[in-house]
Amino acid sequence: MTFRNIIIFFFVFLLFGYPCSVPAAEENFDLPAISGVLQQVEEKTKTMSVPENEDTKIGQEKAESLMQHFQAPEFQAVLQAEQQRVADTMFSDVLAEFAPQEKQGQSPGKLSTNERVYLFVSSSVPLSTLKSYATMIDRARDPNVVMVLRGFVGGMKKIKPTMEFIVDVLKKDPACGDGAAQCDSYNASIQIDPQLFQRYRIEQVPTVVYASGLKSDGEEPEEQASHRDFVIAGDAGLDWLLEKINREAKSRTLDSLISSLRHGGEQQ
Repeated sequence: MTFRNIIIFFFVFLLFGYPCSVPAAEENFDLPAISGVLQQVEEKTKTMSVPENEDTKIGQEKAESLMQHFQAPEFQAVLQAEQQRVADTMFSDVLAEFAPQEKQGQSPGKLSTNERVYLFVSSSVPLSTLKSYATMIDRARDPNVVMVLRGFVGGMKKIKPTMEFIVDVLKKDPACGDGAAQCDSYNASIQIDPQLFQRYRIEQVPTVVYASGLKSDGEEPEEQASHRDFVIAGDAGLDWLLEKINREAKSRTLDSLISSLRHGGEQQ
């Protein structure tokens, strides 16, 4: 029922009252009179207006102030430090059990420190597709190529389903036992970051983002002149998606990364 219909019903209710019994015959109703009243009510609703909430402007100002505080570099630094502290203190045992150990001697990669390739995925993406991505990222050995999840698999109450999902993606041999530390794994980074989903307005997965002109820690710079983002969505090979992006980006480092994804990190 629309607001307009509710108003009409309310006026009819006031004019005639709530009926205590059902009339025995239709002739008890003065149908022309009722029709006239309904027409009058409908005309009145056209000129009615709901008063504006006087607190709307205050609420918007408070919300904008809160968002500015949240996005402030000082607050973000505190937030990242706390995230790292929680990971180190609360999840260290779980990470030691499930997360694949990083391989030593990883090369710096083809991308510069102010470039990132984000591959946005979820547990709804077929495992075979995710493992294909992990294979390519392992081949390139570039720390600035990252797979990103929006949140924990199955919600935040339990971390184990998420860690098991990550292990399944990164294990080279699906038949390997439950202990991920004993399994040979792809050297690919998977992180949980809902803020990245929001920053790049990700609405479907898989989606690839190539970002350049960032700060060395991956954050957006205050000066936006040199900052560029390229976004493409589709269930296709990571190298093909990046090649399509580079037709517009025309980045030599990205071209070198594409070669590494296909042929290995030692290729030029």
